[in-house]
Amino acid sequence: MNTTVLLVLLTLKAGAPLGVNFVNFDNLPDCQARSAVLQKVLTKGGVKVVENRCVASMQHFSRHHHGKSKGDHGGKATAKKNVYLVALNDHRALVIPEADMKTCGEARAQRMKAGGKTRYYCARSEQNLLCEGAVEAEKRAKRKD
Repeated sequence: MNTTVLLVLLTLKAGAPLGVNFVNFDNLPDCQARSAVLQKVLTKGGVKVVENRCVASMQHFSRHHHGKSKGDHGGKATAKKNVYLVALNDHRALVIPEADMKTCGEARAQRMKAGGKTRYYCARSEQNLLCEGAVEAEKRAKRKD
């Protein structure tokens, strides 16, 4: 799978657990431009931005969909919430799927014992980590938009 520039956006909304969104880019300037816009919009909307980084990664994610998912009832999203352990430093990101927040917390604590400059977060996301075949399908869908 090809290396991509990955925008990793970790946010805190009032009363919600840490959330993470991902956007894949072909180059760093495009990622940085989008990152700056999102930072302003989220901050203005009262969302705390914990991390907002454009870093190298070989991982690709499904697109982020704004608003409620189809089939929402009573204002609650019905989309599956994935739990990820996000390992992040100034140059790279590694996102590891976890079964739940408890398991993620245990994995995070274990990795943090090693020390170093890598920061670890347990966060929820509606986006899916894609395998190589799904990456190509996402690219085709993006070109149709």
